[in-house]
Amino acid sequence: DATTDAASASASAPGRSDSNVTTTSNDSTESNNNKTNHTNRDSTTAAASHPSQPPSNSNSNSLPSAFLLRIPKADLHIHLDGSIRIPTLISLARQHALPLPSYDPATLRRTVFPPAYDSLEDYLRGFGYITSVLRTPAALERVAYEVAADAFDRGVRYLELRFAPQLHAVPGEFSIEEVLCAV
Repeated sequence: DATTDAASASASAPGRSDSNVTTTSNDSTESNNNKTNHTNRDSTTAAASHPSQPPSNSNSNSLPSAFLLRIPKADLHIHLDGSIRIPTLISLARQHALPLPSYDPATLRRTVFPPAYDSLEDYLRGFGYITSVLRTPAALERVAYEVAADAFDRGVRYLELRFAPQLHAVPGEFSIEEVLCAV
């Protein structure tokens, strides 16, 4: 039998998620002898006929992405502010008249949220833009809802959302308790 570890990872930059999928065979000889080639069947049909098992295919090193999306998953460590959608960040910045280096999603992603950062300061600069827009109940509720909806769309059925409420509170205007209630 093949064992599969599908991990849904929260990415370091907003609006991006990565998955790591590893497939290994416990008994490669038995597995190779019992394989059936399903190259003439699409993965949707194969998956639909046996919903509790991954569809068989001749390449044991990968599983169809449709199968990975369909199986239930748990995300035990996802950050609210690190999972904001780029268009949402832009929309909230405009709504609250907060400056961003760019209001174009592609440019903002490339300049502020690159795949890798040169320093902690570069990373924290982007984080500052995010926390500045998440200082109202409506903004926090919207982003929390979108993070949950995005996770659900990836097949996540159990989500542990993390954030630092004190970063979103505004003394005298928006208390930590109100922040918690908004999320």
